[in-house]
Amino acid sequence: MALNIKIITPDGIFFDGEVQWVNVKTTEGYVGILEWHTPLIANIQISKMSFKIKEKIRNLTISGGLLVTDLHMVRIISDKVEYTSILKEQETKVFDERIKRVSGG
Repeated sequence: MALNIKIITPDGIFFDGEVQWVNVKTTEGYVGILEWHTPLIANIQISKMSFKIKEKIRNLTISGGLLVTDLHMVRIISDKVEYTSILKEQETKVFDERIKRVSGG
């Protein structure tokens, strides 16, 4: 069995598939999730997140949300998620500044 992730936004299912791991920033800090992870419910901060599929790492930006995990499944509910590679340089700078303001850094 593998780790499955489902990312849900108001526009529908953003991603649904098998991954090797997920890394996402909660209000308590970054959490790395592998298969057989302890069940967890947490708030997600506005941040960057990533997951690995078949030796390729996918980087995303997320506007916050809710993380729910069990032994083989990760569910993320968020208002907005985008692949980082499709963001324009200007948008990335604005997003990074927003993260700094929110995190107090």
